[in-house]
Amino acid sequence: MKPVPLSDFFEAIWPFMNHRTGVAETVRALGPSSSGVARLALYPELIRRQKQSILDHFFSSVRAAFGSSDAGRWERLTAEYMRKASPHHWEPNHYAQPMVAFLEAEQASDASIPYAAVELADFAWIRFEAMMSAHPPYPDPGLGSAVFVRQYAHEISTFAFAAETRTLAPGALPSPVPCTVLVYRSRSTQRLEILRPSVATLIALRRREAPGAPFTLPSALVESDVDHEETDLIQRGVLAARPTAA
Repeated sequence: MKPVPLSDFFEAIWPFMNHRTGVAETVRALGPSSSGVARLALYPELIRRQKQSILDHFFSSVRAAFGSSDAGRWERLTAEYMRKASPHHWEPNHYAQPMVAFLEAEQASDASIPYAAVELADFAWIRFEAMMSAHPPYPDPGLGSAVFVRQYAHEISTFAFAAETRTLAPGALPSPVPCTVLVYRSRSTQRLEILRPSVATLIALRRREAPGAPFTLPSALVESDVDHEETDLIQRGVLAARPTAA
């Protein structure tokens, strides 16, 4: 049999590996596999298991948010996600990235999916992003890439950590108490950190993001409060310090 052009190979193998075509159709397009049909048919299943493993690892807190009332919901959602979402990055963990948008769309059309599930998925993903992203140079705070600020409608971080460490009480669900979190990888320790930012902290970040832009302080704050918070953010490794003159 004539060698198959590489473009034809990828055109046939991509849908096969993503469970969109069967082994018989793939063999017709590419010719017989030296491994045999049974072994060839195993590859899509191995990939499916890896995808499921990635999703289960990243989003264990999301799964826990469905509770025991609908224990199969996570499996049904991930099956639908894998049907729709194809890998888009060479690094396998990035397969989890579109899950936040997927859950948000599912929740918009199905109110039985708790919105806390969307928030938990977002919290899981931004922690990964914060760990992987490069720290930008002074004065850029890296908001949205290396530093993330989220205001959630539920007490997300406490629930997530309990679910991920398997210390969640039976039947527990995310508490409908709003929380604001700041997620970053420390410039000094390189560890992931979670802060509960004050208003002055948020203003300090905004001041770094848009230097020179006018802003109005709440009546309870003075500018020295913001200066103090910026110093604290530098010491914690959230922000870069001003470079010293050579």
